[in-house]
Amino acid sequence: MKSATSTPVVVCLVAACAAGLLLGRAAQAAPPGGTYEIVVGGASEIWVPDGDDQFCAQQDGDNICVSTSAATDGTGAVGGSGLLTLAFPELIDANLPFTFAGRLGGSSKSPVPKLTVAGMGSAVFHDPQLPDLPASLTGSGVLACRNPLPHGPEFSCKGKLRLCFTALGETKCSKLPIFALVKATGGPWTLGLELVNDGLGTVEGSATATLANTQTADYLVIGRYTAKNDQSKLVIAPTDPTSRDKLSLSRLVVDETGVQGGTVKFKVAGVKGAAVILPPP
Repeated sequence: MKSATSTPVVVCLVAACAAGLLLGRAAQAAPPGGTYEIVVGGASEIWVPDGDDQFCAQQDGDNICVSTSAATDGTGAVGGSGLLTLAFPELIDANLPFTFAGRLGGSSKSPVPKLTVAGMGSAVFHDPQLPDLPASLTGSGVLACRNPLPHGPEFSCKGKLRLCFTALGETKCSKLPIFALVKATGGPWTLGLELVNDGLGTVEGSATATLANTQTADYLVIGRYTAKNDQSKLVIAPTDPTSRDKLSLSRLVVDETGVQGGTVKFKVAGVKGAAVILPPP
């Protein structure tokens, strides 16, 4: 069994890449065995909520600000916290610290985090004719976020927030449209493979997907190598039983220098996509 060194692989997403794939076959292929690294970029990059951001709007002296601090793990679980502030002169001042949680979905071209928001805070009602009236405040709602191609540094999130104010023993609720910006981190992601073969065509091993925010997810690999065409087909499933991610590598060609070609279909961190793998330049 030959051991392959870890070699970055360029990923191309256009039909013309097929010619380059065939050229990559010129090297002496071999059954997979060793350490390999596939870097997936271009339109198949994965972008996730990660970092601090803020959106503020002002109209006729009224101010609304929403600040957010988000993080996403290697499985696509999103969590974080934030602060909603309302400053309406002669009407209300309010502060609502909140938390949010959800999962990443959609495709690499258009990732879609869906976030559930909940929080508790305080408010003060103003009336020129009366003393200020303090109130307690709760809020809940759902945000849908998008960052389609070409990806930008932020997810734009929209939804409705149900706000309930309690003062003098009475509670009143209303729904407020809400817009928020969530910091986006993304770029090429890496699939690392540790493979062995039994010499009879069975290929097994482990894999790790590493996102641009350095978070990782682990997988198990099983597949077949066909000597007739020097290609392998691998199925890659998560070790986390709660994860719905899955990857497949088909027409995989390797030699002593690393991966020389193939295709990858994936659902990583909840995001779907596909790419053609080309050999290093």
